This record gives sequence, structure tokens and C-alpha cells, in this order.
Amino acid sequence: MIDNKNCANCGRELKRKQRSKWCSQTCYGKYIRKKKKRFLESVRLNSSCSFCGYKEHPEILQFHHLVPLKRKWAEHGDEILRSARCGNIKRIKEELKKVILLCPNCHRWLHYKN
Repeated sequence: MIDNKNCANCGRELKRKQRSKWCSQTCYGKYIRKKKKRFLESVRLNSSCSFCGYKEHPEILQFHHLVPLKRKWAEHGDEILRSARCGNIKRIKEELKKVILLCPNCHRWLHYKN
């Protein structure tokens, strides 16, 4: 019996009766990544710079860790992005508790002073 449902990600018709909403693991992965990206975008859109209040272009706001990370290369919210790639939204929310959003100028100034 052919089910005429479509894949939730790419819209391709599902040829066989499937319990999932996706035609493949690739489409499922793309769907999850989009969902996490939309979540992080909504966090930025509903926020402003914690220091100066800048919110004209929220897409340029950067995550700054309140407790410095031990790795030197892990800056600019790298841990947040890694959580977005590897974890679920619950893990991302936990990581967001450890950071503040800053505009690029305030972020650079903060690192310059420290």
C-alpha cells in the first residue's frame, strides 16, 4: 500500500508506508539542524547587547561566556554552536545560561580589557 505523505523536510513523496515524516536520515538531520538554527536565531532576535543595548541588527550579536573556557580557540560562542550541532535544544538552553549576548564592539572591548 502506497502512502501519499510527503517528507517534512524536502517535500518528496514517501513511497512506502513509513512511520516517520522523513524520507531519509539525511532529511531528518537537516530538519533537526534547521530547528536548532531557528531556535538560536529567535534567541538573538529577542535580545540585545547586554552592555550597550544594541539591537538594530540582532544577527551580528555574539555569545560571550561569563566563565572563560579552558580552550583558547573556543571563542565567539563556539561551545553554543557545537551544542547546536551535537546536542538537543535542552543542551543548548543549558549552555545559554552560561553566556551573555554582546555586539561585536562590546565583545572586542571586553576581551581587550581582560
